[in-house]
Amino acid sequence: MPQSHHSHSGQFCKHATGTLEDVVLEAIRQRFDTFGLTEHVPRYRPQDLYPEEEGIPLDTLRAQFDAFLIEAHRLKMKYADQITLLVGLETEFITQTDMDELDALLAASGGRVEYLVGSVHHVRGIPIDFDQDTFLKCLDSFRSPAPTALTQSTPASTSEEHDAMETFLCAYFDAQHELMRCFHPEVIGHFDLCRLYRPALRFADYPAALALIRRNVRFAATYGALFELNAAAFRKGWDAAYPGADIVEIILQEGGRFVLSDDSHGPHAVGLNYHRIPEYARRVGIAELWALERQSDTGLNAAGRRLVPRRITSPWEHPFWTRERGTSERYARKTTTWMAMRAHAFAVPTNRKSVAVAVDALAHVLNQVSSSSCAAVGLHAGSMVKHLRMNARVARKSLHTASSSPDDASDASYEYNASQTERSSEAAFAVPKHPAL
Repeated sequence: MPQSHHSHSGQFCKHATGTLEDVVLEAIRQRFDTFGLTEHVPRYRPQDLYPEEEGIPLDTLRAQFDAFLIEAHRLKMKYADQITLLVGLETEFITQTDMDELDALLAASGGRVEYLVGSVHHVRGIPIDFDQDTFLKCLDSFRSPAPTALTQSTPASTSEEHDAMETFLCAYFDAQHELMRCFHPEVIGHFDLCRLYRPALRFADYPAALALIRRNVRFAATYGALFELNAAAFRKGWDAAYPGADIVEIILQEGGRFVLSDDSHGPHAVGLNYHRIPEYARRVGIAELWALERQSDTGLNAAGRRLVPRRITSPWEHPFWTRERGTSERYARKTTTWMAMRAHAFAVPTNRKSVAVAVDALAHVLNQVSSSSCAAVGLHAGSMVKHLRMNARVARKSLHTASSSPDDASDASYEYNASQTERSSEAAFAVPKHPAL
């Protein structure tokens, strides 16, 4: 205890930070007993690449994923006496090509891919978790045809808005079901990512979508999938993990089981917001946790792979949860020192992207230290805000300098929202425009 079944590294994911070994070492430092290494599968069409991947040949992305598998298994062996590392991948389902290519990848992997995190990040080929504008573009694709000159001044009716959202949700859950049907992923990734930008959305208001949710949960539970309790939602501004309380209720009704995931994108985010998980679990009634483990060579799971669930005994009573609180003083001091070191790194940025990624990493680490933890060591929230404002001024100056760099145009999607620094001590820097950060 604890575990995470979903992670990424900057070595093999352009919107993450740190090397894969950095991530593993941080998991060991925090005394994780099981940690899943699950880089994204490659994209197979140029139009599906994220801005940070622009210009990278598709063959390079494939080679990068192969290199990930080699490095992950090397680390699995190197640190076997300190941590159980599971080697998997996170899926993409943009078009049928992704499904066909994943099938070929798994066939060629020779068992090196031990499990799948089954995730859907696109609907109708459009990312739904990249940023608000792109999400709205996707939602717009489900609306009625563009208004004519005679009707364009008439706002869309509430009914039309409702219908567009319901059709969008149904498309998302149909894609999720197809992914589960074809590949039986061992872990269902961020089940309700479709409402990332609509956290108050109630699926009960969309009966057709709710029926598909029940279908998907029932199907996954039947073949033995685990649903991740994903802490990444907290850093996206939710007061809940993925999935939300209404989905948790359905999963429990259908006999579904939960695993922990931090969905970290670098060593700075390993275990991020795990301190909020126990309270959320109690609130929604999750009493049990499970984890994946390897079984003997003679056994296979429903997907023909060798990882099976094991039940965690008394998960919320484990010393990890109290140890994290008990060491808040030491961690808060380390975090403040780390913040100061990172501020100096902003002095001579190479471009907007490098600054934005570094600033984001800083903000993620800060999020691990609650106001109460700061107060316990005399670092009150106000003092932390002072540190953040100081770093914000450095970053703002760096970004101004970087704006004249040759890379500015290509890095335009990495924008820094300085005003947010003045508003929040937990998220002092706006994240670069990518869902993972």
